[in-house]
Amino acid sequence: MLSDVLKMLGEAVPENIALVRADSPYQIPKGFMSWDKLSILVGAALEFTNGRNPGAQDAATFLHNHRLSLWFLQRAPIYTMRLELLRAFQATDVVHDNTLMADLDPPLSTFMLLFPSNSIVTPEGYPLDFAVVHLADHDHPDRSTARRLGLEAQSLKVNPGAERNLHWSSIDGGEVVWFGGMDVDTEGTLLEPDGRQLGDTALTEADYEFTRGMRSVIIQTVLALTYRPDLLEAEPTPEPTRANRPGRARATPKVLRPRWLGNSTKKGPSLPKVVPGHHSSPQAHWRRGHWRRVSVGPRDQQGRKWVWIQPTFVNG
Repeated sequence: MLSDVLKMLGEAVPENIALVRADSPYQIPKGFMSWDKLSILVGAALEFTNGRNPGAQDAATFLHNHRLSLWFLQRAPIYTMRLELLRAFQATDVVHDNTLMADLDPPLSTFMLLFPSNSIVTPEGYPLDFAVVHLADHDHPDRSTARRLGLEAQSLKVNPGAERNLHWSSIDGGEVVWFGGMDVDTEGTLLEPDGRQLGDTALTEADYEFTRGMRSVIIQTVLALTYRPDLLEAEPTPEPTRANRPGRARATPKVLRPRWLGNSTKKGPSLPKVVPGHHSSPQAHWRRGHWRRVSVGPRDQQGRKWVWIQPTFVNG
């Protein structure tokens, strides 16, 4: 179980964990994976990424540790996703066409996403409570590297034939590392994964279906951060730093808090259930949402943006 792994890692890399907690003192809301647990995984990732015990990782674990280290060293943000928004994303189709990510310029390349505890469950029944996301760009290798605190995450090459790579990764409650990657060509088309096996365990059809669902949520999160800033709640005000006092080596670091994704002031779609056997159940149904690319701005500039048509419940 993950709890046993966290205990082992905590004993193996205590210096790294102490560094992570001192540098980034996060306060995570209740109902999400705790910072105590996350900071252990980040500390272990830093250990692997900086050249110690590199042979102990398969490709998926190596990439996950690299992306987790990159998140920390870049001081990238954490977003806590509200359950209503997660369910709405899961009830939305991602449009696949030649312009899905064309001209997309996300406000950031790296971030961590926390899901409500136990809201996402793998085919084997383990919770997957977080994901680290990175968009690598062939023309901007600087966005995929970081050096800080005497540690480094070097830029990895973008796959040949692709302009960008969109990656997500996590580790579930059963110690399984999940890694999903997709290439983006020059036209903005998301290319289907080539089926390469990065881990040391063969994926089942249920696993592929699970990763496709996660892929949809991650893509929509990137689109939402780019085109739907109204879904992002205001950045929390950090707690004031205590002034240095006699006998204190330095000021107390500011407490960091994630930003909420799924603005509570914006009423999102509800997810009512149809009661089996009810006389209206054959007619009542959930209409899936979708993303639509629309023209914006002056006609001569032919600007385009993605608009989210949210899922709705139809009573018949």
